[in-house]
Amino acid sequence: MKKTIVATILLMTTAAEAVKVADITHLQGQRENHLISIGLVVGLNGTGDGGKFVPAIRPLAAFLQHFGNPVMSIDELKNAKNVALVSVTAAIGNNGAREGQTLDVRISAIGSAKSLEGGTLLLTPLMGSHPSDPTIYALAGGTVSVDAANPTNGIVKKGAIMEQDVFYNQVENGAFTLVIDDAHASWPMASAIAMTINEAVSVQSSQLQLATARDPKNVEVAIPAAERLDPANFIAWIQGLPLLMPEKQARVTINPTAGTIVIDGNVTISPVTITYRGMTISTESLLRQQRQQEGKADAEPGDFRLPDSVELRLVIEALEALKAPFDDRVAIVRELARSGNLQGQLVEQR
Repeated sequence: MKKTIVATILLMTTAAEAVKVADITHLQGQRENHLISIGLVVGLNGTGDGGKFVPAIRPLAAFLQHFGNPVMSIDELKNAKNVALVSVTAAIGNNGAREGQTLDVRISAIGSAKSLEGGTLLLTPLMGSHPSDPTIYALAGGTVSVDAANPTNGIVKKGAIMEQDVFYNQVENGAFTLVIDDAHASWPMASAIAMTINEAVSVQSSQLQLATARDPKNVEVAIPAAERLDPANFIAWIQGLPLLMPEKQARVTINPTAGTIVIDGNVTISPVTITYRGMTISTESLLRQQRQQEGKADAEPGDFRLPDSVELRLVIEALEALKAPFDDRVAIVRELARSGNLQGQLVEQR
């Protein structure tokens, strides 16, 4: 049975509760990147691809040839059941990586291998995801730890060693861009961030309008000329500025897979009556019925009353008290939105 989580986010507007710019933004160019390759896992207990899977046999033959043990015919490896061809990936974090740094490596069987348990990944060069980039960024290898639920997938802890530095360029033409997280992206938020930065800068110097909201998700910030040779302190100062959050958009987010209903802001419903599978929801200004649905008194099965302009949260809680299935709760929220009685945005995640 799915468990419904109803979360109401109340935004505090005092300075003590204000979030920082860095809490809801990241720098453009600051993102995770992946290194990829294909490799061979050896030492399997008869659970490899087998000699009939030629894509695995070819690199095995090339490996043997490289170390002075040439294979005259692929038939010589027809009994090689202890080898598996695998995809090899490693993630470089959003702050980049330095030469000598180690990364975890994830591997997955490509062919017909039944299990990678007990195997060892042969030394494998890892490259970037762009086909035109031939750079070897890291070398991966080591003992494979498999996923017990799916033994054709595994991980080599700290199995990749960086051979190249990877840095991300976050400053371009004397400016950087703050990218607002999806959950907070909006014109009011972008405007609030730009205004916060410009007001803070005007207090520190005579410069004005360094920050510009380009769209609901991006705020461009010009770096003062005196800071451009070493912009780190300026960027850190901008990210640390306290941000007075604009009023949160009233929004309901439904995730059927996770079984959750999340309510942001003050989502209410207009005066309305809905009958659904024997249950009647009415909005009335009766505090006693509101207390009743909050659990301070027993609700009558199939019938409850709520005051006018009631918060959606109370409707959901009342439905839970009546043990209405998750799908029924979602159906009621959808109907409220469809009929124009839901005072907020409905977002459905898939």
